[in-house]
Amino acid sequence: MVGLFAQKVLPANRYLLPLLWVGQVGLVLLLALFNPNHFTTIDSGYYLASAQYLLDGQGHVYEEGGRLVWNGIFPLGYPLCIAIVAFLTQLPVLWASKLVNVLASAGLLLIVQRKWGVNKALLMGALLLLGPFVKLWAHTWSEPLFLTLLFFWVYYFFSDDRSIIIVLALGLALMLVRYAGLFIVPLSAGMALYWYLTHQRQRGLQAAALSLLWALGFSGYLWLNYQQSGDWYGGDRISGSEPTGQVLLLFGKGLFNELFLLRDATFESSDALFWLGAVIQVLLVWLMVKEVAKQKSPIPRDASSPVHYYWLTAGAYLLFLFVLRLISPFDPPGYRLLSPFTFLLIWGCMVSVAPYLSVGKAKWLALALLLASWLHLLPQADVVGKLSKALGL
Repeated sequence: MVGLFAQKVLPANRYLLPLLWVGQVGLVLLLALFNPNHFTTIDSGYYLASAQYLLDGQGHVYEEGGRLVWNGIFPLGYPLCIAIVAFLTQLPVLWASKLVNVLASAGLLLIVQRKWGVNKALLMGALLLLGPFVKLWAHTWSEPLFLTLLFFWVYYFFSDDRSIIIVLALGLALMLVRYAGLFIVPLSAGMALYWYLTHQRQRGLQAAALSLLWALGFSGYLWLNYQQSGDWYGGDRISGSEPTGQVLLLFGKGLFNELFLLRDATFESSDALFWLGAVIQVLLVWLMVKEVAKQKSPIPRDASSPVHYYWLTAGAYLLFLFVLRLISPFDPPGYRLLSPFTFLLIWGCMVSVAPYLSVGKAKWLALALLLASWLHLLPQADVVGKLSKALGL
């Protein structure tokens, strides 16, 4: 919704889109610079280690027990991109990883502008400035690159005049960046059946062929893992199951936080910032709903990026993640794991709601929501203490 500020108010000139990107880059680098560990996690260590060893010509490996071991924990795509950027820029792999992330957003903005025009690109630029996505981009994680690839995969896969080669390549790239990219296989198989049953035989057969090729490609990569390390995907990840009710509760908490863009609830202790953010967001959304209700003749919706395809893909990803969580007890779903769902969902909402809002109120409502979303950038615990330490106070 914050993209309404960009689409409805800000002038569509050649300077604004770069400014939005520079704003995102500035926030990402500031967060990474002032954070004590530069927004790295245990997972980041595997990405960076593999990137450094790739840069040194030793392969997609990391050190364990004094020896180099094939990195089957995470696929090759993201460490390889970090290594390439580090080689070209001579940056340390840590900062090369941040550059990979912001280059992904630059590519996203440029291609959206080329395919759908500057207004859609400004919407995307505003989406990337939302607090949760700025925070996601600041981490050394593969999600920013994955989201960029996924956005274009949706467009090309559902396009009437799609290029099979491009769709195939995007799908393989998704699975090389994150194993979760596998979710496109059942999605494309389901769409193949739907198109075939609705007398779209050619589209159905193409989707069936693509799902088979992606499944073969993914299986081939798992076989490579097994040949190199003796494990299919970096160890035993299917080590037990949890009751369905418990998994539903975990997803309920995660989706609750995804609905509130301004701040995550810890569910363990009271957080005044969360309740402040919730009140602000509810108020702003209520005002937007009032504006929508007033409009009797909205601007015709642009069919160049049908929102239902993005919502369908978001729902398919969420279902895949839920089923996977039933058999593999990975981390509880938070803004990182749920980011593909949220990213596509919010994009669809922005495109859908924009035509209904008046220029004047859209400007202030959207700008207020955008700025308020930066509450998400504050530390989750001990806000005052951590900020004081970061600022040297």
